[in-house]
Amino acid sequence: MTRNRHHQNGPNGLELAGNALLDALGIKYETQALVCGFLVDVFIPDKRIVIQWDGDFWHGFKGTPYPSQQKQIIRDRKQDCQMKQAGYIVIRFWEHEVKKQKSLVIDQIKTAIS
Repeated sequence: MTRNRHHQNGPNGLELAGNALLDALGIKYETQALVCGFLVDVFIPDKRIVIQWDGDFWHGFKGTPYPSQQKQIIRDRKQDCQMKQAGYIVIRFWEHEVKKQKSLVIDQIKTAIS
């Protein structure tokens, strides 16, 4: 793992959990990397893969989103679209998937990198 930029207080628990899955797979990646002008959670340069670890609350997983969540959802979609148009593969995982469905996350990552 190479860290290009840090959160002010370092990575959060979700990012640590997601990055631990990548470490267990032996994948070389960068954290907090700039891709298309966006700060992304994980970048796998040799595969042009971006991984975003999305918190269930902040990214509006359940129910009708609050206005702040709706803004984040729109921002996420816009960023994904721009990165995909630039030729990157963008994968998003929900917090509950990273924490409770690790095998699902691992399988999707393995599929993406192969």
